[in-house]
Amino acid sequence: MKMTDQNQNQDADQVKIETDFYERTASSNTSSGLSKMLKGGLLVLVLGGIIFGIVQAVLFFVNFKTNQYLRNVSIVFQKPSMSGTQALVDVEVANYNAVDVKNPTFDYVLTGSDGSEFGKGELQVKGLIPAGDVRVFNQIALAKVVGKPSRMKADLKNVDVIENKNLPGGMQAQFSQALEGEGDNKIQSLEALKKEMQAQNKDDKTGTALIVLAQAIAYEKAGSWAQALPYYQEAVKLDPSNANAHYHLGIALAHEKQMAEATKELKQASEMNPQDNFAAKALIDLSTPAKVDANAEEIQ
Repeated sequence: MKMTDQNQNQDADQVKIETDFYERTASSNTSSGLSKMLKGGLLVLVLGGIIFGIVQAVLFFVNFKTNQYLRNVSIVFQKPSMSGTQALVDVEVANYNAVDVKNPTFDYVLTGSDGSEFGKGELQVKGLIPAGDVRVFNQIALAKVVGKPSRMKADLKNVDVIENKNLPGGMQAQFSQALEGEGDNKIQSLEALKKEMQAQNKDDKTGTALIVLAQAIAYEKAGSWAQALPYYQEAVKLDPSNANAHYHLGIALAHEKQMAEATKELKQASEMNPQDNFAAKALIDLSTPAKVDANAEEIQ
């Protein structure tokens, strides 16, 4: 009984102490987990930002060269017309690069005089534009529209670049810069570039031929066929593998009514570079005497 009384007295002396240990532990664990999650999330964001920055930097350097080429290509719409609801246009593509480009892709928008939109889309013109030259692609179909759009705008998106490893270093930028002028200024700039390239690269013929060809084209555009012809002949002599030089020489010879020689040059150009079908078109036009006129515009 005493034992029982003693135990009862001990039980009576015991007081239950309330504690928030479990709650604090749970809260602490939760906070710790949340902190870890936040830190993990921040780490992921930081790493993601770094990776994104690296990817963008890589893309910038990968696309840098292509973007440089794009800056030296221009697109102009000419002779817009409507055939029913189909918008048609001649597309002039000028290539101020020292390399050939092909298949330009561009976005276009057709609008009215008040700015209202009639149609838009993306279009790729299949064809090659030689270095330092211009090609006009006739009657390209754009969007079908209702009404009569009065304005057209095109933004170049991409071109396929045909690299030329035979060109001397540094020529690309200098060549494009030399083509910026018009008439005599352009011819003089090209002459200065030719002398500079020859001084730096005495054995270079590919780059020199390209410059001489650009000079001839400048004379041709100025209507000086007599001056253009010997430059075309020199370009072919310097670089017999330049199909565009043969093409232009053929056009110049046709203008001078030297049809046998013109046909020979145009056939050679067509065989050497079938991607550029302008030589083949010119051969067809040579068989139509009315097309061989003083301008030679219609056989280009």
